[in-house]
Amino acid sequence: MDPAEGVIWPTNSGAGLASARAYQASVWNGMDRTCSADARLHLGDEGCVAFLAGSRTSESRWRPLQTDPGPIDHPDIPIHISAINTNMCGVVGEVADGIRLHPVCSPKFIAEVMVPAVERGADRSRRNADDIDWCMKPLIATAPDEASLHQVAESVRARVGFYLATPAYKAAFEVHGWGDQVDQAASFSREQRWDEIPALVSDEMFHTIATVGTYDRIASLLNERFGSLIDRIEFSIPVNNSDDADLLTSMLKELRESDSLRP
Repeated sequence: MDPAEGVIWPTNSGAGLASARAYQASVWNGMDRTCSADARLHLGDEGCVAFLAGSRTSESRWRPLQTDPGPIDHPDIPIHISAINTNMCGVVGEVADGIRLHPVCSPKFIAEVMVPAVERGADRSRRNADDIDWCMKPLIATAPDEASLHQVAESVRARVGFYLATPAYKAAFEVHGWGDQVDQAASFSREQRWDEIPALVSDEMFHTIATVGTYDRIASLLNERFGSLIDRIEFSIPVNNSDDADLLTSMLKELRESDSLRP
């Protein structure tokens, strides 16, 4: 896996969950649903490609530039699409250069649901699915020692609860048999019962969705979980001094050297 810089979300309080869900709903409610998911995704991707290529055709929904900047040094800009459900994975296979996985995606969900969906999309366009870059910023709970890891883990557990309460992510939980918990968490969110959602996240669910371990183990754990599935990974720890920087460098070196990458 190719590590890139990332960050860890702060603690999710009940108020934080509520405000995040309210924003999410406002975006979703403003979407144009007059066409299918596949059609919307195709329009967005093709419009983006046309924009980058300088197209001014009516097929592009992007607002045309007022001035022509002329040729650029690197015109072949890779198009990556964020995906979790099978429709979007299929579109990735058909037209995209890479896929950006949601942090809620477990190795089982990636291997059993997402990879086949991307391959089906690639087959429709007669493309090679192996040419697609798989990129992910996993959900991670890590700290220097076990004592401090416990506090970080509870924050990450709350974030798993947030995802659990989002029906759009149900498939990622359902593959593990947790569809009922998604329905219950979504019901709690509608009733504004935010503080009760993290309790629905069992230890098994938490350790399935998140990668949890101290600094000395986290790189090897990530490789064990995602090394054969992901090409590029975003990962970081807080860096406050030179010792932290050296530690992060050693973690990234382990990620680069010890994994097998996708076959």
